[in-house]
Amino acid sequence: AVSIWSARRDGTLRRIVASPLPRTRIYFGLLIGAALQSVMQALMVMIPSKLFFGAHYASVWYDNLILFALLVLLGTTVSAVCSLIGLVMKISPYVPIMAVTWFLCFFSGTFSAQMKLEKIALPPALAQEAAFDLTLFGQHEKAFVFMVFCALILVCSTFLGTQALRRKRLV
Repeated sequence: AVSIWSARRDGTLRRIVASPLPRTRIYFGLLIGAALQSVMQALMVMIPSKLFFGAHYASVWYDNLILFALLVLLGTTVSAVCSLIGLVMKISPYVPIMAVTWFLCFFSGTFSAQMKLEKIALPPALAQEAAFDLTLFGQHEKAFVFMVFCALILVCSTFLGTQALRRKRLV
């Protein structure tokens, strides 16, 4: 969010959209970069954790692939939502996004299970439950439901982001 907001503010985004490429293709390029970053993040956490710290993920290899796909899809979805926020906010989105992120993590039980709001299904808690059910019990249902949830948000935020970039007066 901050990088797109900064690119808008310093004129970089204006120079990029002045290229002959369609704005939709430019936006998809930003999201592909975010997806590649999500792949690298998941690899850089999962592989060293396994090799150097003896972390145990799922008991079978295909469940590990599902977990990897879940993490990549989650990271890409968060990037797409943040990209959309960076396109539409007038002020730096850093503080508002960090405040929402900390609130969601705090009250989803990420930091302390005692702080989890039981009656509200917050996204970090859903992701954590899906990953735990997959890795500890080999149950795929929550992981696949969460991945569909992420995919729907990704599609919606991508559609809204491409529309915002197409309509944004930057040139």
